[in-house]
Amino acid sequence: MNTYVGKPQTIKKVNEGIVFNSIASSPGISQVQIAENTGLSLQTINKVVRNLEGKGMVVCTGISTYTGGRRARVYEVNQNKGYIVCIYIQGEQFHCKITNIMEKEIFARVYEKDPALTWTENLLQVLEQMTEKIDRLKMEIIGIAVPGTVTNGRIFNIPAILEWEGADLKEVIARYYSCTIWIENDIKSATMGACSKFLRQDHQNMAYISILDHIGAAMMINRKLYNSKNCFSGELAYMALGEHEREASQCGCADIMLANALKEAKKEKRREKLILLTARMMVNICCVIDPDLMVVATPHLKPEDIPDIRGEIAKYIQEDYIPAIIVDKVIAEKNLDGIISICRSKIEAAVQIVKA
Repeated sequence: MNTYVGKPQTIKKVNEGIVFNSIASSPGISQVQIAENTGLSLQTINKVVRNLEGKGMVVCTGISTYTGGRRARVYEVNQNKGYIVCIYIQGEQFHCKITNIMEKEIFARVYEKDPALTWTENLLQVLEQMTEKIDRLKMEIIGIAVPGTVTNGRIFNIPAILEWEGADLKEVIARYYSCTIWIENDIKSATMGACSKFLRQDHQNMAYISILDHIGAAMMINRKLYNSKNCFSGELAYMALGEHEREASQCGCADIMLANALKEAKKEKRREKLILLTARMMVNICCVIDPDLMVVATPHLKPEDIPDIRGEIAKYIQEDYIPAIIVDKVIAEKNLDGIISICRSKIEAAVQIVKA
């Protein structure tokens, strides 16, 4: 039998997350059914459901005769409890969406960056415009996906927006909005958007690689988004693949090699250098996490390049160790759905039980 350790308040939050998720996955469920699904006692479930009702998180939607003729109240998530407000930054565009807490779309729009304003001014202006028609008091969480590393709330390694290097964007937004604020790396957001599309039931580990003007990646390990100590995991742009060192502009070795490969591809219509760079990054990932699947999201390669990529990888490791490879288009809307999914998970369950 597993033993779990936690303070009473921690266990209370964990139980709320378990019951909430059970109701979210089975609308119209009774307390008896929740007990069967979760293993929690009816006494605990009754108390938790009352608390969730009091917070407006769940609502009673009627009466069921599920328990052998005995009338039982049934519940579902209160979808109108609040809003998830998310922005995914790609290039000089703000891809925006507002959903309810079950991810049903309320509003969606793409805003172009105003060159007359700073990035921070642009962001605050976009937030103001996209939320002007909703009740801001019902905003549960604001999620921002940025093209940089997010460590302890601060943004680093963000050459596309040097203004935000070292910035605490959460603190800036908190001056204007009182809800929960979550700042996330854009590639981790994109990975969450891709996993629902590509990660099969028998897959456990996935590497997601983004190759645009810069290189980034994120890892799914045991079907969960991997977060390292400093959130630096996946920063393939700084992988030591050649003789280049990190430049003052924050460009890493692999990013410099990418720039050269893209120049050759544009000038001579040849993708050999780009394929080789991609393959070498994949070899190193295989040696570290041995993924079931690697997804490359890029406009610079095509699905028909996969045999050549596999051929280059096979020069370094045995073919049996090469996972499935997918070359995918970069779709900002799908990546935006990833940050929404992350934000919803922050609402549903902020605490995890740790085995003793």
